[in-house]
Amino acid sequence: MDCRRDNFKQGSVRNVESYQQLDFNAELHKATHPTTNPETTTNPGTTTHSGTAIPRCFLRGLPFSFAALLLTSATLAQTTLQVAPEFAKDHCRLPSPIKFAQPLSCVSSPQPATDSSADVVIYGATPSGIIAAIEAAKLGRHVILLEPSQHIGGMMSNGLGGTDRYPKEKLGGLTAQFFQQIDSRYNGDPTADGGQYFEPHVAEAEFKSMLAGYPNLSLQLGAAIATVAMKGATITGLTAQNGVAYQAREFIDASYTGDLMAAAGVSYTVGRESSTQYNEEFAGVGVSASVAPSPIDPYITPGDPDSGLIPHVFQDDLGPVGSADTAVQSYNYRLCLSWDPKNQVPFVRPASYNPSEFAIFARRFALDPNLTFFDVFLIIGLPNAKLDLNNGSGFPVLGTDEVGESFAYPDGSPSVRQDIEAEQTRYMQSLLY
Repeated sequence: MDCRRDNFKQGSVRNVESYQQLDFNAELHKATHPTTNPETTTNPGTTTHSGTAIPRCFLRGLPFSFAALLLTSATLAQTTLQVAPEFAKDHCRLPSPIKFAQPLSCVSSPQPATDSSADVVIYGATPSGIIAAIEAAKLGRHVILLEPSQHIGGMMSNGLGGTDRYPKEKLGGLTAQFFQQIDSRYNGDPTADGGQYFEPHVAEAEFKSMLAGYPNLSLQLGAAIATVAMKGATITGLTAQNGVAYQAREFIDASYTGDLMAAAGVSYTVGRESSTQYNEEFAGVGVSASVAPSPIDPYITPGDPDSGLIPHVFQDDLGPVGSADTAVQSYNYRLCLSWDPKNQVPFVRPASYNPSEFAIFARRFALDPNLTFFDVFLIIGLPNAKLDLNNGSGFPVLGTDEVGESFAYPDGSPSVRQDIEAEQTRYMQSLLY
């Protein structure tokens, strides 16, 4: 994880109404995908972490989505897979508290929110943002829900169709309602696992349905943050890149990347704190881990350091075990694919494709010829012959995660982030081809 690679402690308590599978604050940088048969066309979507540990952090990251992957096709391990426009990613940061204005209270008759003024402005139509918007609207407040992209639902509507499953009896409130409605949309299809496994476009449709019916809740898309107005430690206004200025008594940052809080001057941490900062034995730089039964030669000409390193292998510049650094977890696109030949398109050869880029894969497979496609990728079955493709947990380092390319994303400018998104797109297009 970007800030901490801890699992949540057993018995930790969360408000399931605001957790909504993704946890804490959330934001979406999601590109357009089609309105007709969304799983059969190729359009950008978002991304998610592929690691097994859940981040114990609350801001400037967490699983985030972003625009770009235009994958088109592949036949791998004798299996043809089709790309749909849904993807997902991850990173996180730690904030310090921020002061907000007055608390919410109920009013008797909700009124529609104006275009730019409300009681509550929520930045990020991720699951947590959507839940917060609905709860505030149910309290009778005027709510504006701002979404930087043209889609709502965060990772859950952008590729993360195989969600982390929880005992259904432990879920309640709007979270339980969401999964129940998804299950109803599939008429109890067992592949939906009670609504916890779904096609991303179905998740977005359900989120839209949940937002409907609240005249005092206004959803505004394409409203990426530009500047924030402050009075002391209180946010008083937000201006979007489209020029619209928003005012409210309360502001909620529900973005994955925490851009509203960062713009408001909230402190945060990028990377790993040292093990001594909070007296955490396993914090900071970790110990070396083996990714193969025997060492993989890292040089272009095996055994010759002067020939240079093969692609995706870097000189070790990590500090001592337990020391702090600014590295963040690798990102990838979470893909919705199809087993159905009638609902597939081929992975085409990218213009920049060079098979030598994947020399490390070839050398890893040479050490164990029995490895297959399913050792590199994690496949999760979804309804309607779809599947969710993620980095394989049993094949560390090698897979859809492009290690090291994500480090500049948390504090990157829009152009820097776009470049990283484009590079991840290129990498995965080439890999899957």
